[in-house]
Amino acid sequence: MEYRAAVLNFLSDVYERCFQGRASNEEIQIVKKASEIIRNGNLPEMAAGASEKLRKEVYANLSGKIRRERNKRKIKKMVAYSISAVAVLAAIFFVNKTVFQDDTLNSPMAATSIRTGDERMKQVELGDGTKITMNQNTRIEYYESTYNRDKREIWLNGEAFFDVAKDARRPFIIHSGNFSIRVLGTSFNVKSYPNLNQYTVSVRRGKVDVRRGKEHLGTLVKNTELAYDIKANTFEITDKDCSEIDKWTAGKLVLNNADADELTFRMKQYYGIDLKISGKALSGVMINGIYDKTDTPEDVIRSICVLYNIKYTYRDGVITVLPSNE
Repeated sequence: MEYRAAVLNFLSDVYERCFQGRASNEEIQIVKKASEIIRNGNLPEMAAGASEKLRKEVYANLSGKIRRERNKRKIKKMVAYSISAVAVLAAIFFVNKTVFQDDTLNSPMAATSIRTGDERMKQVELGDGTKITMNQNTRIEYYESTYNRDKREIWLNGEAFFDVAKDARRPFIIHSGNFSIRVLGTSFNVKSYPNLNQYTVSVRRGKVDVRRGKEHLGTLVKNTELAYDIKANTFEITDKDCSEIDKWTAGKLVLNNADADELTFRMKQYYGIDLKISGKALSGVMINGIYDKTDTPEDVIRSICVLYNIKYTYRDGVITVLPSNE
């Protein structure tokens, strides 16, 4: 099979260059990551993406070469990475995941994945006592075997409210695409849906550091919020009462500086109803409000239209918001 041959050749070349000290940083990271998996005992899950036949063939092709090279010389770089023939099996999964798949969370080998669907939320408690409430259409991933060792690290896609157990020795780190949050113990909300234009962190208690790539965006304390406009590549940190930022965890519809796109998304998420916005009816508007199931979809849109002096129609299960001059 061409794919199998390509993987075998790639891995063989990578390990050969590592032994000779000619590997690139990217190749060294592949080797390092494979070894990390082996040290943490995750091989059976991580290598599951490779067929049994492929794994046996890789082992047969490379184990002898690795053993001979390790006997011939003292390889300082490779000793540091605890390389063994078995690590090659984990590397197969790593290559397959990073080269051939798209992962919006940028967590190439997260062992545990927790998801919510269109109609439900979920509460999760991690081993350190950290509590997470996940909104609908949300995914969290983390390395179960390494979590709460030197650090506590997860990947988020969607929206979640965090009540992080305090641990001065082990920072809690959340990755969302290019963004990362680092905390020791606090409660805060993160909104990071990939289909929305805004990334938002709202702190109810404690202190968090927020970064985008290598750029430090700011340190947030109680009742402050960072809102990053992804299209404009700009952000703002403001004072805000965050005492009710987690009301969605009690089944309420929370609109927190929501633009037209988010309002459309939330109406579908909360009520299952289609919302259409005509022209520039809500252009430049940021909507705030808390609603519950006693409020109908029409109640929500009516209140917004009254506030911003615009109109709406409701026909055949579709609400259309119109500029006042239409």
